[in-house]
Amino acid sequence: MLKKILKKWDWLLPVVSYIYNLPIIFWVLMNRRVALNIKGAFLQHCQLKLRGGVGNVINVGEKGRLRNCVIYISGNNNVLRIGGGHTIIANTTFWLQGDNCVIDIGDDFTMEGGGISVTENGKIFIGRDCMFSFGIDIRNGDSHSILNQQGNRINYAKDIVIKDHVWLCANVTVLKGIYIESHSIIGTRSVVTKSCPNSHSTYAGIPACFIRSGIDWNRKLIY
Repeated sequence: MLKKILKKWDWLLPVVSYIYNLPIIFWVLMNRRVALNIKGAFLQHCQLKLRGGVGNVINVGEKGRLRNCVIYISGNNNVLRIGGGHTIIANTTFWLQGDNCVIDIGDDFTMEGGGISVTENGKIFIGRDCMFSFGIDIRNGDSHSILNQQGNRINYAKDIVIKDHVWLCANVTVLKGIYIESHSIIGTRSVVTKSCPNSHSTYAGIPACFIRSGIDWNRKLIY
């Protein structure tokens, strides 16, 4: 019923969204440690966990829906930007640790569960119309130090870029420094340790490797 009303009178969307999100808006106003822009979006049973820091920003685009998600921010000037449209994200943890970290997700994005983690001033960019299943683990760093025998660290974080219309199947892990080209599929339980530079291609395995090209995918099951 509510969806039909909002389709007919779309100017009501910001009002309904504001009322729906009052608990989390009130929490943010009381803490004053993050700027929250969720006009027209809907956050259900979501938690914000902030540790110190100033200048942090959370943006969720109009009509974006988050359910049972946790947003953890530790540091300064971090940005979580999630597109709107047909975006639906459930059971997902967003982790931004450090300063000037960015997670930037395009419109019409769906994710059934898992975690997206960025550290060390890093960035994770995800294009529009991507479809991520459950058990997804995307991280641009290791969160701990690996040293050589001289005591120097050798495992610094690296940015991740996932282009438009990429399907990550169930329980896929994407590690630091990865680039995945558009219109690609990453097979179930794959661990992506090297970039997937070919568009319209399938990659799978541990570690993920090229399987075939000349493919595309559709959210609808075509009979």
